[in-house]
Amino acid sequence: MTECFLFGSEIQFKENDSLLNVDDFISGSTNLTSAIRLINAKVKSLENKFIRIFLLTDGLHSAGDIKPDFEIAKLLIPAEKTIEVFLLGFGARFPVEFATNLRSALHNGASFIPFVFWAKCLNNYNKYSDILEEIENIADNINNGIFKIKIDPHGKLAPDFPDIDECYLGEFIYFAASPDLLMLSLSTLDDFPLELKLNVKDVDKSFPINSLLRQWNSLILQYICQKRKLPAFVFDVMQSIYKYYSHKLLSDIESRHGETKTISYRLIVIENKRLESKYDKLIENLKKIIDAFEYPSRNELLDWISNKVSKLQFEDENGDIEKQKLKDYIKSVKEFTVILREIKPNLKIFDASSDECKITKTSMIKDILDPSLSELLLEDNLTFMTNFTVTGMPVLISFKNSSHISPWMLCVNQNSSGSSMVVSQNTLEFTSECNSSFFNTKSVRLEEGYEIKYNAVVPIISPKYSDVMKPLVRTTIFAMLCSFCIYGNPYITDYNAHIALLGCTWIKLLAKKHNSECSDNINQELESIYATATLYLDREDLTQFFQSLKSNPKEILLRENKKKGSNKENEVWCESMIKPLFLLFLNQDKLNENICEDLIPLILLELIGRCLSKYQNKNYKNCLCSFFLQPDLSNVKKREEFIDSKSKELSKKILESFVKTHGKLLNVFYKPEDLQKTLKEFTKQEIKSSEDEDLFNIRINNSFINNMKNEELAGDICLSDVKHFVSELNFSSRNLLETCFDEQLIFVSVFHCLQTRNNPKERFTKPLPNYEEARDIVKGTILDEKKTLVTKTIKNVLHIADYKWREEYSAVHSKEIVQPMTKEIVLLNAQKKGVEVNQENFEAVFRFDSQSGLLRNSCMVKNCPFYLIPNESFGQHIFAGRGKKFYSSVS
Repeated sequence: MTECFLFGSEIQFKENDSLLNVDDFISGSTNLTSAIRLINAKVKSLENKFIRIFLLTDGLHSAGDIKPDFEIAKLLIPAEKTIEVFLLGFGARFPVEFATNLRSALHNGASFIPFVFWAKCLNNYNKYSDILEEIENIADNINNGIFKIKIDPHGKLAPDFPDIDECYLGEFIYFAASPDLLMLSLSTLDDFPLELKLNVKDVDKSFPINSLLRQWNSLILQYICQKRKLPAFVFDVMQSIYKYYSHKLLSDIESRHGETKTISYRLIVIENKRLESKYDKLIENLKKIIDAFEYPSRNELLDWISNKVSKLQFEDENGDIEKQKLKDYIKSVKEFTVILREIKPNLKIFDASSDECKITKTSMIKDILDPSLSELLLEDNLTFMTNFTVTGMPVLISFKNSSHISPWMLCVNQNSSGSSMVVSQNTLEFTSECNSSFFNTKSVRLEEGYEIKYNAVVPIISPKYSDVMKPLVRTTIFAMLCSFCIYGNPYITDYNAHIALLGCTWIKLLAKKHNSECSDNINQELESIYATATLYLDREDLTQFFQSLKSNPKEILLRENKKKGSNKENEVWCESMIKPLFLLFLNQDKLNENICEDLIPLILLELIGRCLSKYQNKNYKNCLCSFFLQPDLSNVKKREEFIDSKSKELSKKILESFVKTHGKLLNVFYKPEDLQKTLKEFTKQEIKSSEDEDLFNIRINNSFINNMKNEELAGDICLSDVKHFVSELNFSSRNLLETCFDEQLIFVSVFHCLQTRNNPKERFTKPLPNYEEARDIVKGTILDEKKTLVTKTIKNVLHIADYKWREEYSAVHSKEIVQPMTKEIVLLNAQKKGVEVNQENFEAVFRFDSQSGLLRNSCMVKNCPFYLIPNESFGQHIFAGRGKKFYSSVS
């Protein structure tokens, strides 16, 4: 007898028909609580000794305030009744915890029946296909559960669990006796004897985790959900089984010590780690449930209990995307496999020792020729990428923000060493956290005595078999492997990552070569980079980029311009200035000196422009020209030192000219104030008349310009690197270097880029000024520095002149004691000095104190140039020797 009920907000009995149709799946609210209440009532009321319950639901209760758990807590299995629960959950958000609680409370049938049959219905094109598949799985389990067998002696479904004398086909039975002492007999329920022959068989190492312990886990979980005391002995047996197989796995690995370089050995290690991880996770989850009643995630829970779920093991909302990714990966593996078969015969003739990892002694060629490679390709992409050997150069790279946009922006630190170093990516420690992954930096001290640090590997193909490897290098799988070697992320496929990192490493090696670092080994590495990179030269985007670079360089070099290719990977874009240089180097057989004479200055102009683009802050507004085009003013300290030195130089020169023009200072100037006024104007005129002179030594700041960078806009490259590139060209000459790196051309380029830095497109649309024009404009932009120089020079000149005047004054006035005079003597001597004075106007000309015999408006020191010459400023003159030295404050 089969009874069928439909439940939405209310429960409906489906009369005279036990077949479900599509129309029976009621949309809207779901009252799971009422459905479980009905199940409980039916289980109690039915007289049948054997009951099967089939519940199809998305598990999301949405009608009524009473939760399903309230009714689940009331469920009891009536005495002498066998109940099997088949729960089909569908929908991506189905709550697995609901299934475990319901089944644990009501199921006492076959222990191998899964807790839940879960169809996630992620296929947008055929949502019912998953449900139909799970219904077929239910049918299979029903068939297995039909056959029940009597056993003698009694056994247990798990260690220390209650004895049983009946079991279902497919269940594992635990006996405390050893196999050689066990006298086991089997019969059907109607006592028909079954023939049995006990054979001791050493099962596969995955058997405990994937089969036996799944049944025990189901029983343990059911006990926990029923809040029954759990037999502790079952955990002891689990631990013993695991220890036994761990020892067996370890022995298996040790026995294959001579095969450590083979893929078959790696596959054993992979499987062992996988089983070890599963067991650790299993025990961890059990402890969480026992100690805190804390369930693991849905997918983890289903993975370690006895279950059979649909094949769509993807995250909820992204199911279709993940499924498509899997299809794409399988397709890529097939393509990779086909090409492997084609190139293997041609690779066998080569010696693979040249690309052998110095640490693991494995190599990419050996792995390609390994017969077990096909098995490794069946693994998931992370396992494959961490175990297939890709050899190359070890590099330490830093990831700027822009590296997520383009790998051409990677900053590479290529290790200096005494020999060419080859390592593989599986020497690096892979770390995954916070939805991202990366390689930890590895340090290796080699026998030669030096240490290398690296967190990425630049895949290198030896020149001797690069042509054979080309079809493989151009596959999606190889692109994934290269991306993994660089980013440490198995889920990134960047078709530009390999060629870009080759370019970034190449530019670093050129710098080292020209700095005389291990040049022989660097030449060997450069040859390997060239051989590897040329395998990509006929790719559509790279070909188009190179052609555009020759035909329309101004358009293609500008970072803001981007041309679309046939797909996203084929976009033509000059994201880094390393890219045009590297492609020109690889295609130099298609270039000549004349082409480079036109191209290199444009590349330099764009590189300088990108480097100067970061100086957008208003703080740089008034000093950029002096920073780049006047080395002596390139920083605050230099500016202060230069202006101080230049001021002293000018002051001395101006004072010498002043004395030459006016004569001895004390003979001309009666008091310091007179000197200050005259000398200040003279100084200003002298500085103005010398404007045509290069006061500030205007010239390119070579030391800074040649080494300045802007990694986020130009890549990890500077002007010196461009010079190294030009010198490496087959047709390079001194004339080419002098033409491209003419100091006046660089000066104009820097000036032009400073003028257009707010609008990069104007770098190529606006014409460059000539050197004289640029230099004149620079002179006009240094107003702040000029004002400071004039101010400081005037102050210095007045200070020196004041000191010199007082020195002359002191030499005259300090050696003579003024003697009192009579009116007659004053009159006589004054007339001799040419003073127009006589008896009638004496009182008007001189202020004479007859009692003291001293003048109050004339100097009475005989050696003073102003002896007996009346002056209204006599007070300032007479006290000049007693006052402080004069320091002018110039406004």
